[in-house]
Amino acid sequence: MGALTLDLDAFEARCGGQLLPLTRTHLHLLSRLAARPGRAYSRQELLDGLSDGLLDERTVDTHIRNLRVRLGACGGLLQTVRGVGYRLSVPPEET
Repeated sequence: MGALTLDLDAFEARCGGQLLPLTRTHLHLLSRLAARPGRAYSRQELLDGLSDGLLDERTVDTHIRNLRVRLGACGGLLQTVRGVGYRLSVPPEET
């Protein structure tokens, strides 16, 4: 998706070719969002499948905020959908 690439087999994400320092939780959230770019996911949907003991939906907000920082220039692709949750936007050249 634009400058952002995911390689789940290698457990890697890159922005503009640069390897990103993502945790397992960050990569899980990013891969969930990237599965259907443009689709809005609720916080609960993003929590589903995480095995690190996340119990509070608001914890997702903290992980998303940290993920945006770690994504650097690609962080703007993560969008907040007010009243719903989050989505990974599709760069205009790919729509």
